Amino acid sequence: MLERLDYVRIAPQRILDLGCGTGASLTALNERYPGALVVGADLCESMLRVSQAKRSRVRWLMPFLRSRRTPLLVAQASALPFKPQSVGPALVEPDAALA
Repeated sequence: MLERLDYVRIAPQRILDLGCGTGASLTALNERYPGALVVGADLCESMLRVSQAKRSRVRWLMPFLRSRRTPLLVAQASALPFKPQSVGPALVEPDAALA
């Protein structure tokens, strides 16, 4: 999924990873777009807890990520708590789209 972003030539301010699950893409998005606020959203709270624990370990191993905290939201795609047009690109995880 992330390799598709190689063709995107924008510098977004905010990125939504919809259906982020355990957050596998969040670290890569933060590295690729260091000036953007990356937000992870998933309907499953327990998946987000796993993501938070994994990212804590990654921040410990990679000091340059320590200052970056990725907000995680428990939310349905149809009821996101954002104003229209307030989030740039949305990365929709394929498994989440099928659920």
